[in-house]
Amino acid sequence: MAACRLGSKGHTMADSSYNAEVKNIEQFLSLQKPNSTPTHISTPIAVSEDSIEPSNYMAPRFLKKNKTKLAQKILEAHSNVCAMSLSEAKLNYIKAWQALPEYGLTYFLVKFRNSKKEEIVGIGYNRLIRLNPKTSEVTKTYRFSTMSSWSVHWENREVIVDFEEEKLAIKPLSADCKVFHEFLVLPIYNHTVFALIFVIYLIFQYIVHLIDSAFNVFSSICIPKVQ
Repeated sequence: MAACRLGSKGHTMADSSYNAEVKNIEQFLSLQKPNSTPTHISTPIAVSEDSIEPSNYMAPRFLKKNKTKLAQKILEAHSNVCAMSLSEAKLNYIKAWQALPEYGLTYFLVKFRNSKKEEIVGIGYNRLIRLNPKTSEVTKTYRFSTMSSWSVHWENREVIVDFEEEKLAIKPLSADCKVFHEFLVLPIYNHTVFALIFVIYLIFQYIVHLIDSAFNVFSSICIPKVQ
């Protein structure tokens, strides 16, 4: 799983973040495993299966399936986190949220050129995905690293994105064309600005090195040595 997640980011298992990725996945999976010997806090909160109302924790569409076992599952999940402090619980919640595949995606209802049906497009920091609006399944993923250009047809309210595999003409329906364009361009802009700043920093360091070397040479030639 860690290798797949790193691969989705364009890294290999040799990357320095591999061990951290494995640890995050293990922590995330441990939240789903019942804790047989939980370490309770000094003043434990008495929670029983009868006192749990699943409708307070689950969406209505999930209550129809295995309603009788939901309270037991919630109680098992509670045993894994009941020993945490408030700060630890919040931090683990954020980590589990960030570990979800859909983390960081912003969704738009769109229509592609030469297509009559509406689709959903998700924009992340490194990719654009197409989803089936009925099943929410990802039908295709486009990496920003394969994007060669983009443009906006303001009259048609379309955003044209040219990837290596195909060229997309997207017309946003759930938001203004300008908003969609900003969400699409901002991650690319941030990466470009960071790369530019890094290049400028390297050039600056090289110039400082040249000045220092020239000063040392000048000093050795022009300044007489003390006998």
